[in-house]
Amino acid sequence: MAHSMMIDGHSGTAIVRVAEREGADLIVMGALGRSMVEKVLVGSISQYVVRHAPCAVCLVK
Repeated sequence: MAHSMMIDGHSGTAIVRVAEREGADLIVMGALGRSMVEKVLVGSISQYVVRHAPCAVCLVK
């Protein structure tokens, strides 16, 4: 069963927080495929989620 919600805050921390609270088994999210320079200068929500998520993360380009 799918449901939606709206959460305030930094996207990466909000995704991780909801995954922990809901007991998620998998997070599926899109990745823009930015270059390494762009990731260093701008940061990456998907990179943050991969490093901090309590479950597996599937990135789809």
